[in-house]
Amino acid sequence: MLQRYWLANTRQLIATLEAYVLLAANGGANVATARRAISNSSDLYGMVIAYTYFEGCHKLLTSFGPPARADEAAAAPLGSACTKVEEAAAIFRRAMTRNDPRILLSATRAALAAEPLLVRARSALAGPRDRRR
Repeated sequence: MLQRYWLANTRQLIATLEAYVLLAANGGANVATARRAISNSSDLYGMVIAYTYFEGCHKLLTSFGPPARADEAAAAPLGSACTKVEEAAAIFRRAMTRNDPRILLSATRAALAAEPLLVRARSALAGPRDRRR
């Protein structure tokens, strides 16, 4: 029973992180777009929500308890993704403190680096048990 909760919570965490990585991408693809993002309250609002969520990634993941043996393959890439988004959150905080588009661009890139890890974690959870359904 607890393992089903772990699985459901972990899938939701992955989905939320993927959605928030997209919000973080509003930080821009280059210095010029990052400069515009810093002055756009709508972009900033979405980024603040995303990066605030990122800050507690590991804490949330560990609150689910240990994964079942069949789900352990998802834990490593998800833990690495948490590290990436937490680092991105720290960079974002520095960017906002300094109002610096170059640092914001670094935060955006750090957040986007978590996406392949999230895909790997989601794929690891879609194992044989899901194919039987």
